[in-house]
Amino acid sequence: MQRYQSWSNYYDDIFGINKKALSFIETYTQKGDSVLDIGAGTGAEAAELAEKGYDVTAMDVDEGMVQQMGEKQEQGFCFTSAKLDMREVGQLKNQQFGTVYCIGNTFVHLPNMESMSQVLTDVHRLMKPGGTFMMQIVNYDRVFNEKITQLPTIEREESGLRFDRYYEHRDHDILFTTELIVNNENERNLVFKSEHSLLPMKKQDVELVFEDSPFTHFDIYGDFELGPHSVHAPATIVRAVK
Repeated sequence: MQRYQSWSNYYDDIFGINKKALSFIETYTQKGDSVLDIGAGTGAEAAELAEKGYDVTAMDVDEGMVQQMGEKQEQGFCFTSAKLDMREVGQLKNQQFGTVYCIGNTFVHLPNMESMSQVLTDVHRLMKPGGTFMMQIVNYDRVFNEKITQLPTIEREESGLRFDRYYEHRDHDILFTTELIVNNENERNLVFKSEHSLLPMKKQDVELVFEDSPFTHFDIYGDFELGPHSVHAPATIVRAVK
């Protein structure tokens, strides 16, 4: 199986820019402040924030994603990129950020709760007093309650893309499998598959790891519009304050 790198050049066509996430991030970020995007993918949100005057650093472990960030920088988007695993975020110790965010279900790619706690501790050290950390993952309470084994298919007819995502529930994790089919006038029936182990965090798991973190306060929402979290909410979103 391949990693995300194999289809990174299709990533923006599949997902685009998460406008609701951007609005949420900007609500709690001072204009022009320093921002860190952890697990930035191709840097779509980072580039958008940079265009609005924020001082943005975007990091991702995937070489293909970092290359896509480089292409955005060549197009004139002014942000800093770094090839780093989430567990290496402490290497940015010479910088301080007013806002740090980790969206797109990235956080649950960490292998265990100990790694999650360490990342939160390292992030806390990088943040300015009063700074905000924001995290968004899939609502795994809903995934387990509804026994979800497949996420909605994403189709982009104009680009000839079909993207399928599957969950295989295992004893201690979820095997996340993706399949991208590309079929357009330039590329015929290309298939890219990848699989990753996810650590599915229910709300109680999220509460435990943040209660054990150095953050002074945190809130949990069910969407980027500050809706309440429930077993039916689409996401689990945390806003934590240093």
